[in-house]
Amino acid sequence: MSLCYGWSFCIPEYELSRGVIRPGEQLSIDITILNDGLRIGTVYLILLVANPYDHKKLVYDSDRDLIRAEKQRFRLVDIPAGKKSKYAVNWKFPNNAEIGVYDIKLQLWNPSKLFQPKRHLFRFYSHRFYETQWHGAIEVVPPQGDLHYYQTTKELNTTISVFISYSWDSTNHQKWVLELADELTRNGIKVIIDKHDLLPGEEITEFIERGITECNVFLMICSEQYTIKANNRLGGVGWRL
Repeated sequence: MSLCYGWSFCIPEYELSRGVIRPGEQLSIDITILNDGLRIGTVYLILLVANPYDHKKLVYDSDRDLIRAEKQRFRLVDIPAGKKSKYAVNWKFPNNAEIGVYDIKLQLWNPSKLFQPKRHLFRFYSHRFYETQWHGAIEVVPPQGDLHYYQTTKELNTTISVFISYSWDSTNHQKWVLELADELTRNGIKVIIDKHDLLPGEEITEFIERGITECNVFLMICSEQYTIKANNRLGGVGWRL
């Protein structure tokens, strides 16, 4: 087994943007990486998704399933020694994924795992710094409008899409809103919310206009902080109204 003297990394915490998803939809992971080694360094992140009853049955392996250009997005560079760095990694769930619950695992490797050089020098060997435990984190539901699956609300599920407007209050409040979005998705309703659908580089005003245009229901989560922002025309909440 090879070693990387002076480099060491781990994942203190990570969070998925959503717990319920449809095949082909995009998912993002907010991940914190700690460089607990002696030097500034770069890591290569690998994402694994597997059957919860048999982790050898990989549904998705980012290192296996992505082309080289796409895998470059999983190369997280220049993490200072002794510091934590936060990243947001986006990926698309496989279109052919079966309906059900899946486990997820994250691995950190040195960049040689990505580039796979042919040189057989010691310093170019692939080395895995860290991996998380398998964690049941993703529920895959049928596409919107699948009437065979959504038997109890056929008419509802084929017509309703929801744009959720809320303010970033406490962590618990944000978690509650995301759980609401997951529950709506679980029941066949299309949901647009910033944590899922705000594209990298997209202006918040453009995102709001897109959400209002694409959805026929505008759902406002009127917390106390939301009301203050709305009344004083502050932030995205104030603009939306």
